[in-house]
Amino acid sequence: MRERELESLTDRFELARRGEPGLVLIHGPAGIGKSTLLRRFLATLDDQAHVIAADAVESESVLPYGVLTRIAGLQPADPFEAGARLRDRLDELQEARPVVIAVDDAHWADSVSLTALAFAWRRLRPARVLAVLTSPDPYQPASLQPLLTREMSVRLALTGIGARQVRALTHLPLTEQAAGRLCEHTGGNPRHILQVLEETDLDELADPQIPLPVPGQHARDALARLAWCSEPARSLVEAAAVLACDIAAGGGGRTAGEVSLGAAAKLAGVGAPLSALEEALGAGLLVERPTGAGILIRFSYPLLKGAVYQHMGPTKRLRLHAAAATLTEDETTRLEHLLRAAERPGPELVRDIAAAGRRRAAAGEWGPAARLLAQAARLDREPGADAVEALLFDGRPAEAHALAVRLGANEPTTRSGTSATALLETATEPSWTAPSDADPGAGSSTALRVDTADGRFARGVLAHYAGRTDEAVAALAEARERCARPVLLARIDAWSCRPEPGDYLRLMRHSGGLGGSPPARLLTAVMGSLADFHQGQWDEAAALGQIAAAVADELGPCWMSAHAHAVASLVPAARGDWQRAGQHAEAARRLARDATAPVAVIGPAYAAAHLAAARNRPDEVIALLKPLLDLLNGTEPASAERGLLPWGDLLLDALITEGDLRRAGDVRAGSPGVRARLLAAGHETEAATTAFEAACAETGEPFDRARTLLAYGSFLRRLGRRAAAAEQLKEALRELERLEAVPYAQRCEIELAACGQQHAVSPLGLTPQQDAVAQLVATGLTNRQIARQLLLSVKTVEYHISQVYARLGVSSRVALANGVRARAGSSS
Repeated sequence: MRERELESLTDRFELARRGEPGLVLIHGPAGIGKSTLLRRFLATLDDQAHVIAADAVESESVLPYGVLTRIAGLQPADPFEAGARLRDRLDELQEARPVVIAVDDAHWADSVSLTALAFAWRRLRPARVLAVLTSPDPYQPASLQPLLTREMSVRLALTGIGARQVRALTHLPLTEQAAGRLCEHTGGNPRHILQVLEETDLDELADPQIPLPVPGQHARDALARLAWCSEPARSLVEAAAVLACDIAAGGGGRTAGEVSLGAAAKLAGVGAPLSALEEALGAGLLVERPTGAGILIRFSYPLLKGAVYQHMGPTKRLRLHAAAATLTEDETTRLEHLLRAAERPGPELVRDIAAAGRRRAAAGEWGPAARLLAQAARLDREPGADAVEALLFDGRPAEAHALAVRLGANEPTTRSGTSATALLETATEPSWTAPSDADPGAGSSTALRVDTADGRFARGVLAHYAGRTDEAVAALAEARERCARPVLLARIDAWSCRPEPGDYLRLMRHSGGLGGSPPARLLTAVMGSLADFHQGQWDEAAALGQIAAAVADELGPCWMSAHAHAVASLVPAARGDWQRAGQHAEAARRLARDATAPVAVIGPAYAAAHLAAARNRPDEVIALLKPLLDLLNGTEPASAERGLLPWGDLLLDALITEGDLRRAGDVRAGSPGVRARLLAAGHETEAATTAFEAACAETGEPFDRARTLLAYGSFLRRLGRRAAAAEQLKEALRELERLEAVPYAQRCEIELAACGQQHAVSPLGLTPQQDAVAQLVATGLTNRQIARQLLLSVKTVEYHISQVYARLGVSSRVALANGVRARAGSSS
């Protein structure tokens, strides 16, 4: 967390190291992480700087020289003399190393120490000194404000963390929805998030109808502030809490949590809203933001809202929600108010919510659709299949899986050739379990067995998402056998096609119901293309990829559109069509730029890294994929995506190629071939040989098997077993040539040349070893990378390059690469 802010501090330190002193004030509300960020920054310095640190405390703020004594051991009679002596002390220290002065909670520092610090600071240029202070207020301490206007000074504001960072903070298997609720409830304040988690559990977090708890100190704070308010002011604050609760995001120029003063006054029945607002402002409960359309109000910090909402009691809450439903014109907001106003929601209200969710889904508004349909599905099984689709289309596979389990998707399938547990293992972490009979939200086990058409349909959709076509078709066939609802039957038929281009083209022309919507067409085509890619049917995969890309462009920016272009890039990249692969990778990055779903980052990163891997640039692969470890490792969405786009395998393979086994240990070993490479890189020869043999026998996907054979052949060559290596390499080359995977086939030929068994006579007139080196130079590898790949010393590689230069009559790597391409092209 806070990587951007940490990078900013590091940049300021580098400037100070070069003789440009700086002053940084880290500010933000209590609990936001100021002290943690400061400690992390200081920990990164190691022995690079002389660190002088002090914590200011409120009880010592009136003691003269309290902070100065702790940071410099100075306590003269005059603050200006102290400043001069501090400057001299800093000059002495920075001769050897840069100096970092850190003062935590600087707003409590005594004024004499701050005056001395300011005096010294004005006289430091040039100097290798950086001061870092923390304060909740960007304009405190006041005595240092003139210094913060200087060029080398900066205020660094900390705001609430997001849902992704919440998962990293808590190390809990939180869904995106649960993490989002925590963020909204606490304003993303890390301290408040941890306090709330101490008083709740994951089930409560997953249900938006259950109010989240407010830690005792914040509840007492809210009640104390309310006690100072008159009845009209209190009613206005309570109405604002009802209108601002997490039933809808900001819109119409509003930020989340903001409501119109007019709407709150109308709901509260307050005739003089400005007078009531002034009281609430004075009590520190609300803050205002005047706009051209009127005054917007929000709570001074989010937990106050939760405390007020819960304190008013259930009777008043239900009454206010019922009244709020009559005041809004937005259908989604009205229905959610009605849902909160109902002590026990009736069937008619559930049907209305489901119908509204389906309308939002048909319009492609998957966020609101998923919210409405998931709420309806908690109360009735009937909208469950729609909710699973909407959650997937909104980029929330873990929640889709959890709902599918509740619908009965985990029941064993009766058809051969499918796995009863494979989908559940792929779609989410082991922490997800089927609901027990005692779970009132899940229904009884008997109810789950009455009609599992919805569950089978959900399972089929999830299997499509994971690229498991056979399992999807089998599950959807069972759903059709058990289904008696015409609407669901139509959607089952729309999803039931196998990955044949003609079937998908017919699906695209299907126009009835949700199954024919652009997102449904897109997901089906993407999964078909991915399935064909894995099955080695690359012409079909390329055709479906182009279809998916076209639908993605029609749908516009979202995680699925980005994912479609990422999948469409796979075949062109593996075949060496750099231009087309690059266009799809760039389109994936552009379409994911504004997407908020965690899975959105994986497709573009994987597409670019897959292209870099095909171009034999492992350093680029690492740079593209390493951030995913920090962002997604250990979260459900990342785990779901590992089977879909195995970025972990790609990253691990690149780290092995670069010889970075330390960082490779941070990546979970993926496919059998990559695990075998990891053993080989660790010089576990016997274990690696066994693993390679097993991987070659077990890997069914043609491209993966060919790359495993290539890696095995390279491993055997390094052991000096050239004949055995050539046997594996020739088998790999046959498959790679069938797939037209030109870049990988060229690598295979290079390895064969290194074995002394060239697949064809070198068009360059080089020896096998020279030809292998020249081909790798043409791919852009450094001498060190070539040496590592061919098991040669760097000096030997340099010798071969000099010989190739002489043979070809060139004098640079660029000219050599051009000569390799030109002569190879003329030969072919």
